[in-house]
Amino acid sequence: MVLTDREIKLHSYLQKIEYVPTIPIVVNQVLVELQKPDVDLDEVADIIMADQVLTLRIIRLINSAFWGLQHQVQSLKEAIVYLGLREVRNVVLTTWLVNVFVSKVAKFKIETFWEHSFGCALLCRLIARQIGYHDPDRAYLGGLLHDVGEVIFCQYFPEEFAQIVYLVENQMISFHEAEEKIMGINHTDIGIWLIDHWHLPHYLGEVIEKHHTPQEAEHEPDLVAIVNLADLFCRLRGLGYGFYEKLEVIFENEPAWQVLTNINSSLKDIDLEKFTLDLDDRVDEVKVAVQGIYSAETEVSAV
Repeated sequence: MVLTDREIKLHSYLQKIEYVPTIPIVVNQVLVELQKPDVDLDEVADIIMADQVLTLRIIRLINSAFWGLQHQVQSLKEAIVYLGLREVRNVVLTTWLVNVFVSKVAKFKIETFWEHSFGCALLCRLIARQIGYHDPDRAYLGGLLHDVGEVIFCQYFPEEFAQIVYLVENQMISFHEAEEKIMGINHTDIGIWLIDHWHLPHYLGEVIEKHHTPQEAEHEPDLVAIVNLADLFCRLRGLGYGFYEKLEVIFENEPAWQVLTNINSSLKDIDLEKFTLDLDDRVDEVKVAVQGIYSAETEVSAV
């Protein structure tokens, strides 16, 4: 098999990475358990409680304002009952991921990256519910991981990534355009590899690869389109990477919206002004939830 120039470049960068964290045993056990048709709530809780730090992070996170609990959750089992098992999977992955990587580029804050990713995940779920997508939790994971390749660049290739950040700031181009100029690949290439490395669901590969070009998605175009719209909306509403972006978004003209209306023609009759206003109303709640991740981390570090 003859490799393309792009594949050769990707392989050369991967060879320079000495170690990428693997999913911890506890997190992996939870993911495996939740895939069982006869999943047991108590079993899941017992697995998570084996890691006291993870348990505390989860409880602190779901007590943030976004979930709108009427009272503070005091125990993990109570949290699981309230959230449901699939939501627990999302929270477990989120609380682990925000602690995995560091940034070695001063102008790129890893906290800001995860704020964008978590915000995108929450908005993906909101959009999915509003348009009737069959699996909002699937949309959440797509939003959370769509840009995960960026964290590999900023941690393992700081010199190249510093140049990328410079181009983004000074030439007003997107990250993936700047990455192509500097490295000859972009975060989608390495993100697909990372999903495979972690043995996460294969549908995430298409989300990562096509979230900038949802009209090219073949297997789950509606999911990819949802992630694209949530990504754009976050960046428009101050949940980006902390850099100014020259963006003008008119939903009905976006390829992602056209993908969704082609799949579900009833969306052509939706009141887009109300649709976007409803999303706007939730942005502040999303920002509070994002802040909740890091307030949780502060409390954990003090334990």
